[in-house]
Amino acid sequence: MKKFKKRSLFILTTLAIVIFSLPVIAAEQQNTDPYQQVIDKLNDEYSTNVRFLTPEDGIPMQNYNAKINVSVDEFEKTLRAEILENNKAKKRADAAIARLENKTIEESGSGICTTEMPAGLRSTYSVNREKKVEGATVHLNATVTN
Repeated sequence: MKKFKKRSLFILTTLAIVIFSLPVIAAEQQNTDPYQQVIDKLNDEYSTNVRFLTPEDGIPMQNYNAKINVSVDEFEKTLRAEILENNKAKKRADAAIARLENKTIEESGSGICTTEMPAGLRSTYSVNREKKVEGATVHLNATVTN
């Protein structure tokens, strides 16, 4: 009986070690790609969330497996420049958005949503507009319901 307990304990201990070491091994294997290491480095440096697209993002599978045809240094240089340009564009867009006016428009009369409709019937009208401002495009979507 003692031998059985010792063997059971040994098997359970070995199994636990193997199971708990699998995530560590998987994490180490994920970071062997030098391009992913560049992305991780720049994400940490600029507090961004850049990542490679996957088929779940809607890209075709053949593009997902495509090889990167630039050196790691060139990849880092280009990605860093794009992140910096994106940060500048965001600052310009935030400044432009801050200058936009917030207006409350109250109208009454005979428009698409009139009060002349019988009780219970509703009319809805959607308006979509966009305006280009420096560094971004501002989108407005309004739904009017009587």
